[in-house]
Amino acid sequence: MSKKRDASPSLSVQVLILTLAAIVVAQSMTLIAIRFAPVLPPPHHRFEQVVAAFRGQAFADTDRRPLTRRVAPRLPQTFRTGGQPEMARALAAALGARFADVRVVRHGPPAMIVATSGGTTPDSGRQGLLPPPGFSSSGPPGNYDEFAAALRLSDGRWLVVQPAPEWEWLRRIAIWIAGSLLVMAPVAWWLARRITLPIRRFAEAADALGQNPKAPQVALDGPAEIGAAARAFNQMRTRIQTYVSDRMAMVGAISHDVGSPLARLCFRIERLEPGVRARLMPDADQMRVMLKGVLSFLKDIETDAPRIRLDLTSLVACAVDDRLAAGDQVAMDDEAPSVIVDGDAVALRTLVDNLLDNAIRFGSEARVTVTATPDQAVVSVTDDGPGLPDSEREAVFQPFYRYADPGPARMGLGLTAARTVARAHGGDVRLKPGARGLVAEVTLPLAPRQGGQALSARRSAR
Repeated sequence: MSKKRDASPSLSVQVLILTLAAIVVAQSMTLIAIRFAPVLPPPHHRFEQVVAAFRGQAFADTDRRPLTRRVAPRLPQTFRTGGQPEMARALAAALGARFADVRVVRHGPPAMIVATSGGTTPDSGRQGLLPPPGFSSSGPPGNYDEFAAALRLSDGRWLVVQPAPEWEWLRRIAIWIAGSLLVMAPVAWWLARRITLPIRRFAEAADALGQNPKAPQVALDGPAEIGAAARAFNQMRTRIQTYVSDRMAMVGAISHDVGSPLARLCFRIERLEPGVRARLMPDADQMRVMLKGVLSFLKDIETDAPRIRLDLTSLVACAVDDRLAAGDQVAMDDEAPSVIVDGDAVALRTLVDNLLDNAIRFGSEARVTVTATPDQAVVSVTDDGPGLPDSEREAVFQPFYRYADPGPARMGLGLTAARTVARAHGGDVRLKPGARGLVAEVTLPLAPRQGGQALSARRSAR
């Protein structure tokens, strides 16, 4: 695999190839169009039509580029060179004007017409080098091609008559561009996906790691830069998992080993005088509770259960039913929608149980709702307890944080474990003020839409 990855071209090389391929295809389409496109013939207008255009008379003009008239305040620059005196003299005679008041110039056809012209010039015998013949040198010609004629009016302005501009080439250029796009679009799409697909997979792997610390490693394929980034990402993932596992194992070992000395200490406290025993035993009991909480916390979050598609609403209903069977005052909306998530059923059940424990401990009842946004599942557990001030709503997520006013002391790892499980699934837990007490709101990402049914939480969570 390493050799294959090293042999992959870099991202810059692939982008360069895509750019060069686009240029080659576009230029090839242009050359093909120039070589095989039909030649546009020059305009053909009779002498009588030119005279009628100057006089403003109606005449039949069936040419693709009809004659146009315009009045210029001064003689256009194009008439100052390249004049046609024979044609000017003929027009002056036909219009009854002075020869000095008439100007005629001949234009060459557009360069693209010359380049694609198949005509043969009598001078050189070569094709496509000179424009087709225009005005005759002896008398008025029968047809006029690319020309412009101007007549000075009595007020000093100039009346200009010439064929309409050639717009056909704009249409042809648009067709060439569209043809180039049609030919290049599939190739560009394929190359672009080849370049961006490894990047998208890398982003999805990074997002999956945020939702599941035990997500599979990133595939080492794609451009060389992506392969190097994926390799570094996998190494970072392994180091983080090792670091967290080692710290959790160390905390668990310490908590477990402290239990034996604590048991001996409690045994000795029992043999002390009643007054001394009454002062020491609460601290020893508190230490036992804390050790038990740490071991339970580590057990809850360090699970190797696979992530499965499950119905979160069914899982929450299962937890509520168990509380009702135990005699607790818990209510849940019977019309809650079915919400599908990917997760560890045991860990999510522990999360819900911890929030229900917290609501029941500090209130007389708990109300549970399950809703969904376009991309998240939301579980809300509301109690009717004394609530918490704004400054304490984040602090209570700290391990063994104590807040004793009002009501009983809030101390333990329940909220800490709940937030840890939610964040390990790509979600979070927040506390918000309710109508009377607190609302513990859990958000989890919805499972991607796919076929098949989610596993029933009543079977998987128990």
